[in-house]
Amino acid sequence: MTLSIEMTENRGNIQTVKIPGVGIVDHDGGNALFYPDHYCYDLKHNIDPVTRIWKRVKMPRLDLGADVLVAAHRGFWGDNLGAGYPENSTGAFETAQKYTDVLETDIMMTKDKRMVISHDYSLSRLSNYPGPLTDYLFDLNSGVLSGLLLRKRNTDVSVYPYLFFENLVDILLQKHMVLTVDIKDIRARVVNGQCVANCDYDTKLHGDTARLKIKESWMTCLQTCIQIAEEKNALQYLAFKTPYTYDELAAYVSEPTLRKLLFMPVIQPKRKDFLNFTDGWIDKGGKKVIAYETNFLNERDPYLKSFTRDGVTYENLLHYVFQKTGLRSGCYPEEPIGQKGTVTRFVDWKMKYTVNDRRGDHYWLMTVPYGKIMVMTSDRPDIWDKVNQIYNMTSQ
Repeated sequence: MTLSIEMTENRGNIQTVKIPGVGIVDHDGGNALFYPDHYCYDLKHNIDPVTRIWKRVKMPRLDLGADVLVAAHRGFWGDNLGAGYPENSTGAFETAQKYTDVLETDIMMTKDKRMVISHDYSLSRLSNYPGPLTDYLFDLNSGVLSGLLLRKRNTDVSVYPYLFFENLVDILLQKHMVLTVDIKDIRARVVNGQCVANCDYDTKLHGDTARLKIKESWMTCLQTCIQIAEEKNALQYLAFKTPYTYDELAAYVSEPTLRKLLFMPVIQPKRKDFLNFTDGWIDKGGKKVIAYETNFLNERDPYLKSFTRDGVTYENLLHYVFQKTGLRSGCYPEEPIGQKGTVTRFVDWKMKYTVNDRRGDHYWLMTVPYGKIMVMTSDRPDIWDKVNQIYNMTSQ
């Protein structure tokens, strides 16, 4: 059905109008949730799955008992006592669609600048790679991945190979899913306060020089991912998580390209300038932002404290984000990987002390003001699907 809409102003100035079955339309006749250069702005794309999904992300509902939006971290993996699909496999990504249309995963760069889907810098935990854990992806050319197979959570070797970024983009196109891209930059390995590998990237040893190297590795990943998505006509399927300001991105990516992209600013735990960082993205990012990842750790976190800004008092940072933008905050509710606890990029295992890090406590997260509308980037989309159901049943 073709629908024609005519809006006439008479002694007024129409900013937006909400049309049932269409959505919120701006003065120029586009989707008011998106920047004019983005694919989803054009109402001709309003029925496309990608537009529907991003609209769902950008329109949290406070009228429900819970409206948690789940981003499947590394897909749906590790179930069935660890015998399920391995993380970051084709099977894990495709099966996640049972619970959500939003994926999230880590992107890393090889020595020859290929973008690999991987949580770890090392290959041995994740696959049948025969070399040591000290062989890091950023020091290896992509050819080393040829023939390797991913391990399941129970360490059995699966039939699934490593994926490159272009492979995951193909899955998005085939399955009509979207992806929040979590770029992992190159880092030094520090053990007990001492650098033991890749020390050119150690900020304690090399200060701003190391910080610039880290940033440039991140920006190289961003530029390459954008290029791959453009070649596949798939930019609209992506939102890039970023710990950097809009101005920092603009130094590496042209403004016309930035206008076509979506972003999710990441407010890292213990960031002291979190309000200024958030305000910068509100000012410069505007409708290019889908949500703000507010990575608080526990109830004592400054992000969850009440504060006053410009004469207005807010319950916490989540409330501030919603009042200023109408968007969701986000959190990574880190669940344990196994009996060893959680694992770092360098495959160092640690057991969380839950008093200090309560993000794995589903019910506590739901008590946080504005927590019930967060984007939860989770290894267990099935659990969060149940939490949503429970809170919506009890609210009726």
